[in-house]
Amino acid sequence: MNKEKLDELLQQTETDYLDFNQEWYHCNADLVKDILCLSNSLSEQKERYLIIGVYENPDTKQKEKHSVIKNEYRKNAEKVRSLLIDYMDMIPNINIETIDEIDILIIKPNKNDLPYILNKECKAKQDEKSGTQIPKDSIYGRFISNNTPQNKVVSKDYLTKLFRLKYNLDRSLIEKTTDYLLEFDNWSSINDYNLESYYIYEPLLYIKKSDTTENNEYWFLKTWINTKETFYNAISIEYNNKIIETIDCFSTSKNGWFVVPEAEIISYNEDNTDGLRFWYFIKDTLKYNLLCFLKKKIVNDFKLNIESLRELPFIIFENKEEFENFKKIAESKFTKFDIEDYEKNFEYSDYKDITINDEVEYKDFVFQNFLFKKVYETKIYKDIKN
Repeated sequence: MNKEKLDELLQQTETDYLDFNQEWYHCNADLVKDILCLSNSLSEQKERYLIIGVYENPDTKQKEKHSVIKNEYRKNAEKVRSLLIDYMDMIPNINIETIDEIDILIIKPNKNDLPYILNKECKAKQDEKSGTQIPKDSIYGRFISNNTPQNKVVSKDYLTKLFRLKYNLDRSLIEKTTDYLLEFDNWSSINDYNLESYYIYEPLLYIKKSDTTENNEYWFLKTWINTKETFYNAISIEYNNKIIETIDCFSTSKNGWFVVPEAEIISYNEDNTDGLRFWYFIKDTLKYNLLCFLKKKIVNDFKLNIESLRELPFIIFENKEEFENFKKIAESKFTKFDIEDYEKNFEYSDYKDITINDEVEYKDFVFQNFLFKKVYETKIYKDIKN
């Protein structure tokens, strides 16, 4: 979460994943109920936001900010979690971030735990001046911008959709597989040599090493990895003996299996006629989750050290929005980038073991080094993160 993201949310009206509250809750039962409703929302958004310190006029939809810094009822994330644990067997992931003296309570439900319910009654205390009373086992939700009234429960149709969401019945096989890959313990190995495994809750779905990939001339592998010890293969995702996706991968004797990253072009002159590549992953995508699976499930070694330039020649973004922001800022910084000038001062002697086959590979390698040192590891990128 950063200020840009908060500003984006403040431009919206209340939705099935976004709620505003002018101040911190005087009554714990009211807070619990609002979290329950957002957690059980049918929204496709993985994160739901309860923004505390903002009043939305119900007629004009205009927003007013109110500082919560000195609010006596203010809670941190640990206290909110403790409150929920008192009433629930399973709770959603809860985090709180503060920007411009406003608290953003970020709720990330786990679909496997839906629907979220209480294991005992939660009601307002006498001195809290609220009539909120949430019965045990009642299922609450949120439709558009409206929470389920406390004297009702979700409709039969809503509950059906909630369970379809829980069991991924309306999602494509690729979307489901993307999530399943992070459930490391729910995959059973068939053949370690071929990396063949199947998903235990859907046995017709499995992954395995396929034939050697045809496109194995990835320049960054030549420059960052000893290619004499590198093997190229595609990993196939199959369902009922039919290939639904193949992803290029490579392995080394020292580092195990890796997925070939995505590539993007950054232009470095005003007329966009010249550009160089950088490599990246976006979290919660098929490629990134497969990388996590290979490193965690296959070799039990998920150590992606972002500060090690030689070991990790690519960037990992939290989401597509962060990737787009990075690309935008990088392009603005490199409009007048002179690669020939940078090459003159580039310490190539530090990389004597690297094999560069042609000028294009060399320029890309130099630019990659520049990108990390001048953008990713400096304030330019941190501005995006913050």
